[in-house]
Amino acid sequence: SMFLVSDLVFGLEIFQDLEQSHLPVLAELITPVFFEQNEMIIVCGDEICDIMIMSSGVATVFDSDGDYASEAEREASFGHEALCVVDQEVPHWDYSLVATEFSELLTIPVQALTAAFEFDPIFAKLKARAEKVPTVVDEAAASGLPASEQLSELDRLRLKQAFDVADDNKSGEIDMEE
Repeated sequence: SMFLVSDLVFGLEIFQDLEQSHLPVLAELITPVFFEQNEMIIVCGDEICDIMIMSSGVATVFDSDGDYASEAEREASFGHEALCVVDQEVPHWDYSLVATEFSELLTIPVQALTAAFEFDPIFAKLKARAEKVPTVVDEAAASGLPASEQLSELDRLRLKQAFDVADDNKSGEIDMEE
């Protein structure tokens, strides 16, 4: 629904400068995607193709070493760092995200977003904001908070298992398809 979208998406820091006229364009680009408990939402090392916004559920962020970084809930967003790349550089995720419970994320393809706005003066503002917003891992590090108390040992074990299953060669990184 348009309302949920405008509410969540326009609430994001990177979209603060968008005007009402941009809303329908942005709304067209959004696809909700659902993830089951323990499912990998973001795989570290993969190319960033979408900006993602959590609309429901909880997910766990693991840094590039596979260590617990933080919890993500409704309104958390990922992937804006893809707007910060220069020239033809391909952006890659430097963290992983695992669904702690059944979750819904709104996805906005970076290429479609760029195509929709690149000739609009708003695009420069979008990029400028994207460069200022910390990634979820940087944010967790900056807050200096201990790893979330909400996660019981059991949860952690379960998520770690999901991570290890995906990390088949124990590199601490989930392998990209070559």
